[in-house]
Amino acid sequence: MRVPPEPEKSFMLLEEFSSQNMGAKSNNLLILHKGLGEWIHLPKSGCIPFKMLEYTLNLHPDINAELNDQIEKLTKIKSVKKMNRLLYKCKDLVMKLDFIPSDHMHAAIKSGLITFGINEKDFS
Repeated sequence: MRVPPEPEKSFMLLEEFSSQNMGAKSNNLLILHKGLGEWIHLPKSGCIPFKMLEYTLNLHPDINAELNDQIEKLTKIKSVKKMNRLLYKCKDLVMKLDFIPSDHMHAAIKSGLITFGINEKDFS
């Protein structure tokens, strides 16, 4: 498996999807779109590409360090119950990540999501 490239854009429309930046579901949607006749309307689609979580984590070094500690612990655990607890801790850490409107990549995500009907108030 190849490591995806750093994203050039933080939000991509359907026409911009590629196997380098998106997963199978997004790329299959692109294939479907290309195969449909022009008379069939496919709803507008967008995607946040691979590596945006890593990008966002780098904007939050404390959370990033704590998440890496939890992941390191996960690699050594054999008990499913303990794994589940650590995975919930990881999820809670990710949920603490703040949207940073002054960051150009986050601003592009906001702009893209607003075109899909996400309320601007949801970003505060």
